[in-house]
Order: sequence, then C-alpha cells, then structure tokens
Amino acid sequence: MFRTKSRKEQLTEQIQDQSDSLASTAAMVADQLRERVVPAVGQVTENAMEWARPRVEHGIEVAAPRLESAVNGLAPRVDTARDKIVDELIPRIAEAISAWAAASAAAKDEAVSRGQGAAAVISGEAVASPKGRKKRVLLILGLLGAAAVAILAVVALLLPGSVGTPANVPNGLNLTLDRLPAHTVIFNASALGGWLLWAHPSLEPVIDGRSEAFTVAHFEGYIATSQVRAGWERFLQTTDSNYALVEDQSPLATALDERLHWRSLGTDDGYVLLAAP
Repeated sequence: MFRTKSRKEQLTEQIQDQSDSLASTAAMVADQLRERVVPAVGQVTENAMEWARPRVEHGIEVAAPRLESAVNGLAPRVDTARDKIVDELIPRIAEAISAWAAASAAAKDEAVSRGQGAAAVISGEAVASPKGRKKRVLLILGLLGAAAVAILAVVALLLPGSVGTPANVPNGLNLTLDRLPAHTVIFNASALGGWLLWAHPSLEPVIDGRSEAFTVAHFEGYIATSQVRAGWERFLQTTDSNYALVEDQSPLATALDERLHWRSLGTDDGYVLLAAP
C-alpha cells in the first residue's frame, strides 16, 4: 500500500528539483579539475627521477612567491584561512618537495649501489640479497608517493582561478554582495542558497538546501512569493527581506520592480540583485 507524501516532503522535492543545476555545476567543476590535474601529475611523476634533483630548489623559489601572492590576494573574510595556508600548508608542501628530492637522490644511489652490487656478485666477492633491495625499493616508492601528493597540491593551487570559480552563479555581483551589512536577509533563488552560504557567509539567504532547517509554513511562503501568488509580499515582510537575488525577468523580479518599486543593483549570469526602496 502506497503512502501519500506529506506536504513538507512535496515542498522539499520542489526545492530540490530547483537546485539540481547547482549540483551539476559542482560535478562539472570537479571533472574539469581532475582532467587538468591528473595528467599533469602523471607527466611530472614519470619524469621525476631525471627532473627533480637539479630543479627542486628552483621550483621552490618559483612556487613560493606565487603561493604567497595567491594567499595575500584572498578576500578579508578568509583571513583565518590565509593564515592556515601560510603557517601549515606551505611548510608541508616544502617538506614534501624535499622528500621528492630525497627520493630522487635515493633512486640515484640505489642505481649506483645495484651496479656495484652486481659487479661484486659477478666477481664472487658478495652474494645477492633480495631482501635488502626490496626494502630500499619500498622506501623509494614511499618517498615518491609523498612527492606526488605535493605535486598535486601545488598544481591545484597554481591552476588559473577560473577552475576554482563556481559556474552558473552571479560572480559578477560578488563585490556588491560583499558591501551589504552583516546578517542582511536576502530573498534568493533556491539554486543560489548553497553558493550564498559559501561565498557570502555574512548574509542570510531565506532558502538553501538544508530542508530540515525550515518549516512547512516557510516553504509555502517562499513558493507563494516566488510565484507571486496572493499575499506574496507577506513573506518578504515576515523574513525582513530587503534584498532579492532572483532570476532576471522572472515573475518575482518583475513584480518587485513594477509593483513595489525595488531598484536593481546589478545583473549577472541570468540573475538580478534588487533592493527595497
């Protein structure tokens, strides 16, 4: 016997459907990052034995200023994260690069040792010891594994900023949103709730993907306002929403402009930011 879905479950599904595009965007960004990073790591690892030893110091000199520049360019709202990168991440990368150099040196020493050992065995001066060679090989592989992790971190950090920038969201409005007072409530398109929480944590979107955090009445009010149903202005008042970030040319954007005379603060990527008069 089938159970009839509750009103809250039905409303949750409606909100979830509207957020599918954001999930697809996140998957696309992850694929782009993987496609660019994995081949780079594979190529560098393949040539590490020949390349690392003479270039590791130069690599550190080149990478460190770029990492420092990237860290210093972060927005003020992530000062704590910047300190964490400078104090913890960069030293770890430096250590891993040193391990990479050590692995290259160990590989060279291993090759020399094997050559000398082989000559000794052939001449009868020594007996082959597979166990010792196996330990040295495992040590070298371990060091190279740590180096590969360091390479992955450096490549990911030094890729162009577009890889780390979400798509299908109004990034062009970031500066305007940053200027809004802390704890400003903003009526938002449901697909932008998670992005607003991540990119602008000082703002308070009226809806996001955390369906358990909202009541049925909240969902009903949000949907009624989005569709400009009877009494749609009431939800704006009860939530103290004096700003709206919604689809440009949507029924709500038109109603806010023509009926309530909200003014546009800018548009980007199909969205418009509106402010109450």
